[in-house]
Amino acid sequence: MRNIFAGMVLMSSLAVAGMAPACDVVGKNKHIGNLVSVDEDAMTFTIVDSETKEKISFRASRQLLSMLSTDRFVKVQYRQADDGQLETVALQFI
Repeated sequence: MRNIFAGMVLMSSLAVAGMAPACDVVGKNKHIGNLVSVDEDAMTFTIVDSETKEKISFRASRQLLSMLSTDRFVKVQYRQADDGQLETVALQFI
């Protein structure tokens, strides 16, 4: 019984240690990553996605852009616009 408990504790700690925010984990039309730039002229911000390590840009309102600063970890919910750009639906600091 003691060995089973020790095994369960080990498996739980490995599972928690291995959990990193990733797009697959947060769901469809959502990305998690580090905010690396804000371009108020283009009305976009860019993150480095935690899962793919790729830069992804999102269109956002001037009001939202004015509240953003780089080096913050964010979760972005988006929709794809008719022109193909990703439009921010919701943003959460984590």
